Amino acid sequence: MPKFKPNPGPFRMNGYSYPGASPAKTRLGRWLMGRKKHVEEDGSTTITDKRGRVVKRKLADGTKVKYARGNRPVY
Repeated sequence: MPKFKPNPGPFRMNGYSYPGASPAKTRLGRWLMGRKKHVEEDGSTTITDKRGRVVKRKLADGTKVKYARGNRPVY
């Protein structure tokens, strides 16, 4: 198992508080969910799921795009 830094800050969901950050925002959480983060040459960031479909993108100008589960394009 790779070495990861501990989770920063608290994470809140459904009225409950959990220690550490949201699993989708940490390197360990992405690894456990099978997601990969790709950084392109132009500065945009793409996160894909375990099937290679795009979950969300952050473009170089700061625009964020999230895709619903049934509408995810292939990376």
